[in-house]
Amino acid sequence: MIFGSMFVGIFYTLGFILCLVGFFRKNSKIDKIALSCILLGYIGHTIILIFNISTSIFLSKGQFYFSLFVWFLILIFFILILRMRIQFLSLIIGPLALILFVSSLLVNTKMLPVPKTMGSLWFGTHILCLFLSIALVTIGFGVGIFYLYIHRQIKNKSSSKWLKGNGYSLETLDRINHWVVALGFPLFTIGIVSGFIWARLSWHRVFSWDIKEVWSVIIWIIFAYLFHQRMAIGWKGKKPVVLICWIFMLSLISFLIINNFFPTHHSFR
Repeated sequence: MIFGSMFVGIFYTLGFILCLVGFFRKNSKIDKIALSCILLGYIGHTIILIFNISTSIFLSKGQFYFSLFVWFLILIFFILILRMRIQFLSLIIGPLALILFVSSLLVNTKMLPVPKTMGSLWFGTHILCLFLSIALVTIGFGVGIFYLYIHRQIKNKSSSKWLKGNGYSLETLDRINHWVVALGFPLFTIGIVSGFIWARLSWHRVFSWDIKEVWSVIIWIIFAYLFHQRMAIGWKGKKPVVLICWIFMLSLISFLIINNFFPTHHSFR
């Protein structure tokens, strides 16, 4: 599996570097080569995940969850690239995906205790929905950074050379933000609820004031507020963009810091 992970890492790195080159040079041939490299890495990544699941490694090793999250993130990246031609996402998502994938290889975690209910439907739903939701939020963060940059360029009545002619508008980026919130919040909610049900089956308590649980509820409250303002009130523009960026940062703290450095049921240590 070490050589397989190196294969995946090499093709991801090469693919995202070529994505950057193709984006700045506006070269479609380089873009196609880049996506082919990422696809090869993604296929290898998928094979590794299937192997880990078949051998139950995923039940006891924290590295698996980093790797699985990156898998979902790149899946959504592919969807946006192929269906909406949103090439600029490689500027943000590429480095993030690479950092998290490398983290999944370098993080040294011990074997985690595995409740009997770990393999239940509720646990699978919990992981699937939360990771899909956070992957969407990560996309929203990438789009948000780009939105804020263009907004500032327009406000200052200036524009970068590489930005001219790409056809990216604030309306397009706002539409992606809407899509992220519309799909991400329901998935996050299902993930939280299924997690509480799984906790009841595993530890006979729905809520134990574990720092990870408290942090997740805080994120849910902020996400719920954004969802309401975006869907019911019709929020558009800078406010929802800034809020989705905050949700991403809070999620990143939960995923990288709380999971690894705080005493919690979800610890990767």
